[in-house]
Amino acid sequence: MKTLYLIGIFIIVVILTRGPLEEQEAEKKQQDVTYSVPFKATLIKNLGGPKKHWAKYSFEYKDNSYDFDITYKEYYDDFEKIQNETKLIGRKILQQIIKEGRNPSEIFINVSITQEAGKGETGQKLYRYFGLVSYDSTSDQMIFKMHNP
Repeated sequence: MKTLYLIGIFIIVVILTRGPLEEQEAEKKQQDVTYSVPFKATLIKNLGGPKKHWAKYSFEYKDNSYDFDITYKEYYDDFEKIQNETKLIGRKILQQIIKEGRNPSEIFINVSITQEAGKGETGQKLYRYFGLVSYDSTSDQMIFKMHNP
C-alpha cells in the first residue's frame, strides 16, 4: 500500500512539473520564430533579394544559432564565387547581429551550400554538397570549409 502511495505522489509531481516546462519550451520556440521571420526578411533585403542562381534557400534561428542554407541550380560550379557569396551571406548575418547589439562570440553562424545534381536511378533528386561557412569568434572571421567527397 505504501508503494502505491509513493507511486501516486511521483505521478502527481511529474504531471505538475511537466506542464510549465512544456509551456516554457513552446514559448521559447515561438520567440525564436517571432525573431527569425523579420531577421530573415531584413537579411534577404540586405543581400539584394534572392539570387537567380538559387533554386531555394532557407533560414532558421534556434538557440543562438543562425543557419542559412542555399541550394544552387544545376551546373553552378564557380568555386571562387561560391566561397565569396557564402562568406558574404555570413558577414551580412554577422552585421545584423552586431547592429542588434548582440555579442558575436555568443552565437553560431552557419551558411551551407548545396547544388541540384539531377536525379538518381530511382528518380529521387540528388544534391551536391559544396561546403559551409562558419563564424569563428576566436579569429573573428568567416571560415569556408569546402566539402571533399
